Amino acid sequence: MTSADEKAQQLRTLPALSQQDLENFQNPRLEYRRLLGEFSGTFILVLVACGSAVIGARFTAISTPVVAVAVGATLLFLILAFGRVSGAHFNPCITSTLALRGIFPWRRVPGYILAQFLGALFAVIVLRYTIGDFADMGYLTPQVDTVGVWFWEAFLTFLLLTILNAVINGAMAVGVLASVAMGSYLAVAIMIFGA
Repeated sequence: MTSADEKAQQLRTLPALSQQDLENFQNPRLEYRRLLGEFSGTFILVLVACGSAVIGARFTAISTPVVAVAVGATLLFLILAFGRVSGAHFNPCITSTLALRGIFPWRRVPGYILAQFLGALFAVIVLRYTIGDFADMGYLTPQVDTVGVWFWEAFLTFLLLTILNAVINGAMAVGVLASVAMGSYLAVAIMIFGA
């Protein structure tokens, strides 16, 4: 490996994964830590993403770029915080894709997806009881039909997975490059396609 290659690899995985990090990620006795990391990360991400959109729509005029930066920065920091613990998936699509690629064990997929679902559900419940009921939030705009929404969601998820596959280290999203790439992608996607 050349010096430039070594520097690129080091930048890609900063903070570097130690042998202990990799062993902890594989240790079945530490599954509770990984599941708690997925629950917490998903909870925070959904709370910020949905919360900023709802608050912006209900109480004040928070613009889409502000929501986008808030959500992108949140994902960036969550990957840095939880990447070494759980791999920072925070999305059943990511967990399933990593398992399909054979770099994440299928036996751990149900627990991860359940933790992600419960984290998202808990975030929505917290928003419901702190901000209140906002019954029409999230309804389709008249200009966008259901098929169009499904298409764009599938396309944007495909792009998310493409970027993820370029920056992950095994089944773990860790380091500066992964966090900046994923957070920036999410922010740009929200700016272009809306919150």
